[in-house]
Amino acid sequence: MAKINIDKWNVEDESFWKSTGKKIANRNLWISIPSLLVGFAVWLMWGIIGVQMVNLGFVFDPDFDTNKSLIMTVAAIAGLSGATLRIPSTFFIRLAGGRNTIFFTTALLLIPAIGTAIALRNPDTASLAFPIISIPFWTWWWQLCFFYE
Repeated sequence: MAKINIDKWNVEDESFWKSTGKKIANRNLWISIPSLLVGFAVWLMWGIIGVQMVNLGFVFDPDFDTNKSLIMTVAAIAGLSGATLRIPSTFFIRLAGGRNTIFFTTALLLIPAIGTAIALRNPDTASLAFPIISIPFWTWWWQLCFFYE
């Protein structure tokens, strides 16, 4: 994986912006927007899924209110951990480059998406499976292992 370091970045210099800066900024913008959209969609899908899990017959506790609270806790865990893990992700850009970090973090979002699809197929899925699937801790762990080799 090639690392490309930008030695000069002066967007205030109009000739630099026209010759180099605009091209790099546009490329990064068009890579980042879909990646962030997918990331937030995967983290926030739990709010929608949680409401529907109650309707689909997922019962983790016989008490209706407790069951609903347990399911909505998964949505809270996913949103909180997803937002929190964006912080270390920003530091990996400096270590591995923006394109590499964005590509790998976006590709790793397949884990919770596929895991959710598998877990939702059966209403008897253990309640612990959903918080584990919803926490994107694997993204940060994998980045740590990959970028510090």
